[in-house]
Amino acid sequence: MRPDAKPTIDALKAMGLEVGMLTGDNTAEARRKSDQLGIPVAASCATPDVKLAHVKKLQGKGHKVMMVMSFNRPIWCVIAHIAQIGDGVNDGPSLAAADVGIMIAHGRKCLSFGGSVLVLQSKLAALLTLLDIAKTTSSQVSANIAWALAYNVVAVALAVGVGIPDVFSLSPYVIYVLLCFADMD
Repeated sequence: MRPDAKPTIDALKAMGLEVGMLTGDNTAEARRKSDQLGIPVAASCATPDVKLAHVKKLQGKGHKVMMVMSFNRPIWCVIAHIAQIGDGVNDGPSLAAADVGIMIAHGRKCLSFGGSVLVLQSKLAALLTLLDIAKTTSSQVSANIAWALAYNVVAVALAVGVGIPDVFSLSPYVIYVLLCFADMD
């Protein structure tokens, strides 16, 4: 087991994410790992079909599913609203079915397919960085949309003369400039 597995899982839990294990390992090995990591076993001895069915079951309950794939043995999977960590081709279908499929490469090896994001750093802690970047990006996009909407409402209103007294009129050139700035977002 990777040394950064427990701290990464603890950080995911601290973010309020639901974390569990979905693995191809036998039941005894899955239980041993889940005890070490402090997470429940969602399924052990899981085949690709079982993993895929589990993802679809979670999605059916309204969960957004994020699958995280790491390429090293032994196979173990974390479900964190929902993140999976596994090791290869057998996890491809569940990665593809997830709302977000994240593959964590191990060296030059990329044994799977179906993910929407490939993290080249092989440390599980890179997942925390990825989630932080995603949160920051989402906040920035929201702020940009709010700014563009506010600016466009004001610029278009001024361009058509809303709120401008009748004694003051805008020239067509000023209106053109305002509309050009409105299109810059």
